[in-house]
Amino acid sequence: MILSCTGTSALKNNDSTWARWITTACDLFLSILLGFSLSSLINYYQQRKVISILQVSTEQIMSKCERKLKFNKHIPQKTLSEFVPLQPYRVIVIRQQRSPVIVNELIIEARKTNRFTIHPYDYKSSGDHYLEIEFLQQSSSSIIISIEIFHQQNLLFERIDDLLSIILHSSNMIYTWKDFDKNLIDYQSYQVFLNGDINQCHFVNVQNCFKTWYNTTFGHNQNCNQLLDFNDIDGPLCSCSHRPVKCPTEQWSLTNTIAYTFH
Repeated sequence: MILSCTGTSALKNNDSTWARWITTACDLFLSILLGFSLSSLINYYQQRKVISILQVSTEQIMSKCERKLKFNKHIPQKTLSEFVPLQPYRVIVIRQQRSPVIVNELIIEARKTNRFTIHPYDYKSSGDHYLEIEFLQQSSSSIIISIEIFHQQNLLFERIDDLLSIILHSSNMIYTWKDFDKNLIDYQSYQVFLNGDINQCHFVNVQNCFKTWYNTTFGHNQNCNQLLDFNDIDGPLCSCSHRPVKCPTEQWSLTNTIAYTFH
């Protein structure tokens, strides 16, 4: 009887010990699970907070860039010193009343030239459209022509049509500022645009090349807040007065390019 009672007591003690171990293990597992859950929850909200801060910072930077761009667009051009060209040039303006004889002379020069620059521009006040073209020749002087776009069928129009067909030939190299819009409706009366030959032209957009060259040539000042080791990068932290472009996506206007490079 005594042994039976002792055995029963031992079994009860063993059961109690196992129960305590199981309870302790369950408590430990629940504590770990709870701690992991709390840690994950905290990390999640911290991550959300960091992301929110980064988004706000990015939006602030982009907003600053946009404000800077809008501000720069309304800044009047400063009084500039007289422009000194790298070589002499002759300007010829061709309007509707001009004699076709001068265009005949330009056709002769165009046949001897294989590199040109071309830039369309408009006079918003009058609504007139012009095509400005420079003959890049090896001679000591260059020729710049400004052609008024009109659609009156006469001898002058025909000679201009011939001139443009020679200049915009596929064998020539045409330098532009920004991508040249080949579908400009105001030019569709000319054969080179009308028959699609313009699509065979070799256009070279120098706008992006200029930005890289300018940033490499004219680096940040030593006291600039921008990273000095990255001169080719534009950023809103830049305080250099000689670098008006403050955003990586911003491009140089042709007006600022001339003003900051040649004056």
